[in-house]
Amino acid sequence: MNLLTEKYTHNRDNPLMDLENILLRVDYLTRNKLITSYDIHVLSGSKSTNTSVTASQWKRNGRIFAVVGTKSFVYPSFQFLNGKPRPIIKAVLDIIAEDFSSWEIAFWFETENSWLDGKRPQDCLNQKEDILQAAEYDVGITIG
Repeated sequence: MNLLTEKYTHNRDNPLMDLENILLRVDYLTRNKLITSYDIHVLSGSKSTNTSVTASQWKRNGRIFAVVGTKSFVYPSFQFLNGKPRPIIKAVLDIIAEDFSSWEIAFWFETENSWLDGKRPQDCLNQKEDILQAAEYDVGITIG
């Protein structure tokens, strides 16, 4: 089974929904700049001999998120500045990660948001208060 679909829960009542979800994932992978754990290792200046340890630790500590690509985890590049995770990513993940899957997080960051005047959260990473308010509101809608 392809890793792109491996963690996907299939909808037996609506197989077209499955196909649509997979197509959205493929579209995301082709539309966005994504980097690997090796890229993170190099960009961060890590001296570790294990080239995946930096990305793995940052992901485990909630500082970044990843989506499953066709062969392994990939990381949307907007999360990084000068080789390090942007602090706003952790702040957002602290709000939404418990309620959203990794793919839902990726789509949340790339979808236009009315709380951000129709801009995408990934394009508004310097607007800390606005983006956190948008995340809190969207989690409230999802679980409320």
